[in-house]
Amino acid sequence: MLLENMSSCFFLLVTVLAILYLKVFETGYGREHQTEWNQNEDKDQCEKLQQEKENIYKAVLDIAGTPESAMYSPKDTDSPIQYLLYTPDHPEEPCFLEPNLEALERCPFNATYPMKFLIHGFIVKITPDSVDNVFMLMKNKLLALYECNVIVVDWSNYNRPPYTIAAFNSQLVALELSNLIKYLEKNKGIDPENIHLIGQSLGAQMAGATGRITTNLGRITGLDPTGPLFFPITLFPHLNYKDANFVDVIHSSNATYGYGINGSFGDVDFYPNGGVKQPQCDPMKTPLMLQYRTCNHDVSTTYFLQSINTTECLFRSIHCDSYDDFLNGQCPPENATLNLMGLPAKKIPGLPPRSKFYLRTGDQFPNCLRNDYESEWLKRKWMTCGAFQPIPQNKIIIYSILILIALSKLKL
Repeated sequence: MLLENMSSCFFLLVTVLAILYLKVFETGYGREHQTEWNQNEDKDQCEKLQQEKENIYKAVLDIAGTPESAMYSPKDTDSPIQYLLYTPDHPEEPCFLEPNLEALERCPFNATYPMKFLIHGFIVKITPDSVDNVFMLMKNKLLALYECNVIVVDWSNYNRPPYTIAAFNSQLVALELSNLIKYLEKNKGIDPENIHLIGQSLGAQMAGATGRITTNLGRITGLDPTGPLFFPITLFPHLNYKDANFVDVIHSSNATYGYGINGSFGDVDFYPNGGVKQPQCDPMKTPLMLQYRTCNHDVSTTYFLQSINTTECLFRSIHCDSYDDFLNGQCPPENATLNLMGLPAKKIPGLPPRSKFYLRTGDQFPNCLRNDYESEWLKRKWMTCGAFQPIPQNKIIIYSILILIALSKLKL
């Protein structure tokens, strides 16, 4: 009897520890420490990890039965990768740009204007007549308000499932995009400093890969960069502040409530509503967990779209060490650094890379709030509603089953 009770108690202890581990990992603690461990690996360990990655590459390609068109870098002659160029003179009709002289003659544009590249993510399909697509809406706003050239990168022939192959292809398409930028620099005199890559999800990781092989790239904006295969398990290098002269990141989800990354890796990292769950994504209205996670993940594009016109929406944020500190009013605006999330974001002198900025947003359009960065309202809400976030229903069920099993084994 004593042995059975000891066994049951041990099972209960393991269950509680497992729950605590899940909660710790969910907050990002485990990810931060894994990053520190990666930075301190010795050379032999790095070589072993690199060999493991190469083996995984081979295994994935063998299992997936990847066609040649997905395994090798796409070509620009009759390319399935399309660079849709829009200019202030031609904001509606795209010219399909390619790195050759014929295309440059066919697609005139002012090389002194800043150039914005819009890069979609996994599964997204873009065509010139996709008038309701969020990237086309971004293009329309940019051209209506600014003197710039906009290139929509359509790589939808290479972003289809399985996700692992799409992630692999994103690195190859990044090479093609870098080649295009270098060609425009050489033949049109474009200054890479005037280039701004805006990528969402897997497109954000592609933007980072492009920046790593393009000298003096001006800016990259990552809209909830995708996590799987990039972080914390790093099969491919993820976007970071070294990929361009200025890298800003909007985090709208994490691995639990979306597909993003909760860590910080830009020059400035913005965390609306803590960067995990967004108020306009109601789990009661999206009963399927897949839809709920996708909503949180995709909201980053909505925030960026609204930020383009600063007379309509300003996403003001405040520099703070953590979301808890922000909620508790420990980063008052009068003593902290402010920044604007989205297109107006700036690199702030004196702040180190991976600086975190927090703000609130609303659940109705437009999502920016007048007191988005202020803490007094949040302090009152914090004290009224309690400091602990509710545990998701699916986890309550799992935890309850484990604890009931342990308790049923106790025969006290």
